[in-house]
Amino acid sequence: MKLKICYLKNFLVASVIISSSVVSYAQNADLKEKKVLINDGARLIYHVKENNIKEGSYYIKNAKSDQFLVRGAYTNNKRSGNWYFYNEAGKPESIYSYQQNRLAFIDSTLLEKITINIPGQDKTVIENTQIPVMLSPINLFLAEMSNNIIIPEEHFKPNEELLIKIKSVIGVTGEPKYFLIYTHNGKEIEEQIKLKRSTFTIDWIPAMYEKNPIKSEFIVNTAISGNTNSSDGHRRFRWNE
Repeated sequence: MKLKICYLKNFLVASVIISSSVVSYAQNADLKEKKVLINDGARLIYHVKENNIKEGSYYIKNAKSDQFLVRGAYTNNKRSGNWYFYNEAGKPESIYSYQQNRLAFIDSTLLEKITINIPGQDKTVIENTQIPVMLSPINLFLAEMSNNIIIPEEHFKPNEELLIKIKSVIGVTGEPKYFLIYTHNGKEIEEQIKLKRSTFTIDWIPAMYEKNPIKSEFIVNTAISGNTNSSDGHRRFRWNE
């Protein structure tokens, strides 16, 4: 059963607007640039004015390749304009317009990696619901999840990947709850993922039906491999590329 994918059809993906906006903000002497290492693979760069209020360009880059992962801007501590989220190849994976409050673009290959559920609703509602929007590239999202997951060593078979699901339950306010799902000895295990405080917040736009937000589930299927350099009796994981 398919859900609606609503975005601005006339949006130009190859827009150069962001380049000019980033330069103009960077040249503003009243703004202070800040740099933060989010994780081993991502670096955040943004600007603030007095009282640490975010203003101007905000972007996340791959710490090794210097390739953009996220690119956008703030106006008086609120996201503004078009925000671009890039895949591992450096191409736009999704674009969200804060001016229009709508998804401007989404790569069709991203949709192949996810499953969307609308629990407790009938067929008519499901087929006419606009999908929830994750304001993050999928790889950055998975990296954030991986930093907060520990699976008991006995649940992982040597030299084998563990197939898992990351389920994001998105409430009507856009507030997410995250769950890890996998199978061990024929039994499905589902545990809530409690995120540590992070510099980069993954924001969500809730699913919408007739202009009203409704609860939804955003599920990513993936696999992880183990890292035995753990001292707490558990095996910590990283995501496969």
